[in-house]
Amino acid sequence: MSRINQIQIRYVPVEDRIVLRLNTEDSSEFRFWITRRYAKILSTSLMKLLRSSEDIQEYKEEEVLKAVMSFQHDEALAKADFAKTFQTQPKNLPLGNTPVLLSKLTVKQTADGNPMLCMYPEQGQGIDLALQRQLLHSISKLFADALDASEWGVDFRLAETNYTVQETEKPVLLN
Repeated sequence: MSRINQIQIRYVPVEDRIVLRLNTEDSSEFRFWITRRYAKILSTSLMKLLRSSEDIQEYKEEEVLKAVMSFQHDEALAKADFAKTFQTQPKNLPLGNTPVLLSKLTVKQTADGNPMLCMYPEQGQGIDLALQRQLLHSISKLFADALDASEWGVDFRLAETNYTVQETEKPVLLN
């Protein structure tokens, strides 16, 4: 896969799912569905990655850790371009036109020490994303915005005041 050019993560109400779309520099687009269950797993994994950055490991006090993480988050987002419209006319859809339903998630390390998010469906091809700091923070911001729009009760806040991942409501069983 070519380098990532753009990322879009947004809630689709009619599907009650989050769609993750990745455009690459060679104009390929990869599309994935994120369910509520998968969102909970992904939010926990992203928060662990944000908290495990080597340069914040030295901070043991929670308040200092939160402040440093907030600073890093703001610094990374300042370098990102969230205003540019997502390109919707890809030349190539390697996984097809329909988003792939994600069900498996693992985190690995690349040879250079960066985390790699490996997201796959039950069967078939998925995607491995090497996450440098800026990309990790950008994905986290987009994902947090999509979670807010979903109203699923998955709290994934990246503000200095709250770095916890928690479920805010108990699940309700229907029928």
